[in-house]
Amino acid sequence: MEICPDKYNEYLEQVKEDGYVLEDVPKKYITEEICKLAVQQNGFALQYVPEEYRTEELCKLAVQKNGYALAWSPKKYRNEEICKLAVRQYGRTINFVPLEYITEEICKLAVQQNGLALEYVPDEFITEELCKLAVQQNRFALQYVPLEYITEELVKIAVQQNGRTLADVPKKYRTEELLFIAQQTRLWHDNIPTVLTKRIFKIYETMGE
Repeated sequence: MEICPDKYNEYLEQVKEDGYVLEDVPKKYITEEICKLAVQQNGFALQYVPEEYRTEELCKLAVQKNGYALAWSPKKYRNEEICKLAVRQYGRTINFVPLEYITEEICKLAVQQNGLALEYVPDEFITEELCKLAVQQNRFALQYVPLEYITEELVKIAVQQNGRTLADVPKKYRTEELLFIAQQTRLWHDNIPTVLTKRIFKIYETMGE
């Protein structure tokens, strides 16, 4: 199959600038070299790499650029090293880690990078400490915390970051103090009149779990 050298070099330059261009490169111009350049520019480009060029080395390169590339890495290459690289780069890719590589360590790495990774942590690895790490990293991780690990301290950590997290707080923890903290983070005003706080608190008292 004949290829035009000038055209090939043109595609090389294009993928150096934008790895996504690989999707539009004609099959006859796709080589190991062009795939590597595309993935070096953007890990997401791995999804457009033909199977014959999707090597362990290329997958490793891809997840280092973007952890989510683990989703397009062949299962035979999802080893412990590549999985750790992936969750360090993007925690929520723990969702694509084979069960045999799910450990306490990798769960911790995942939620420290992105608290929302807690959504994909198997129940047996969820602990009070892990939940705290997740919420400290991202207040919205509170929605994925099992009820037995929700504490007054934890909801305060979440609400201090963003008052909108109050929606995920069980009713019994919606104290007047917590509501006041929530309102301070949601409004421009630094000082909220106590009377206003009390009025809003009465509304929250009527809300369900």
